[in-house]
Amino acid sequence: MEITAGSLVVRLLNDTNYTPGSADNTHVYSRVYDLTKWVYRPSSKHAVICIEPDEHEHSCILLGEGGATGIHEHSVVVVGPRCFVAVGDAICALSLPDLNLEWSTKVDEFTCFGVYYSHEHDCLLSHGELEIARVSLSGEIEWSKGDKDIFTGRFQLAKDHVEVVDFNGHLHRFDIVR
Repeated sequence: MEITAGSLVVRLLNDTNYTPGSADNTHVYSRVYDLTKWVYRPSSKHAVICIEPDEHEHSCILLGEGGATGIHEHSVVVVGPRCFVAVGDAICALSLPDLNLEWSTKVDEFTCFGVYYSHEHDCLLSHGELEIARVSLSGEIEWSKGDKDIFTGRFQLAKDHVEVVDFNGHLHRFDIVR
């Protein structure tokens, strides 16, 4: 996946074959951010590459735990000088263009399916398996809400609320402002 952020190009790749510390890795990254605390092997391995206009590249790999996440259009969002990446059970903030890890916040007990930005409220919203959370741009969870079933269906961000469909096809609506 590739997005343009001003004069920068940000690529997000799923590097499932990456093994921390191995000399046999196909790709070498400038930085390795191991976000795992409770597992031996990361469930998600997302590489981020930032290319400057002069073709200089910065790279990192995010090693996450929880449910495995893939790469899709809602895996990353760029807001100002940062990109926010959903990896495993967390959202990570990386500074652009150098990809320094600013923070990482666990936003769901199992999996963060995607990260969204609300322009109207200047905040992030996470689509988690068990919870929908509003997260500040500094990584603080402002609220988190769940229900009786898992949120595996469609997630839609509206001006003042989010709508998400659960496993049984039921629609849930959560106001962005408490």
